[in-house]
Amino acid sequence: MPAQVSYSSTKAALLGFVKSVAAENITPRITANGALPVIASSGVLSMPQEIVDAWAGEIPNGLVGPADIAAAVALPCPPSAESVGGQFLTVDGGIWP
Repeated sequence: MPAQVSYSSTKAALLGFVKSVAAENITPRITANGALPVIASSGVLSMPQEIVDAWAGEIPNGLVGPADIAAAVALPCPPSAESVGGQFLTVDGGIWP
């Protein structure tokens, strides 16, 4: 697929950023975590539609939407999860078993 270099290098930079923020700033009330969504049906994709359609056909639950990503981001947010830091939740619609 095209655009893999820019996509994967940007995602790797964000992974490192979140891990560093978590390590340097974690306190009982401040944590840093991340979500790793697959292609989302957000309307802001800069990929050709045929690539989006090809990916969508591979995702068992269909394209991941903004509400799915928001729900995943909210998971480590309650006070009971204040010791969760530097973690990532994959929001992939079941594409990666």
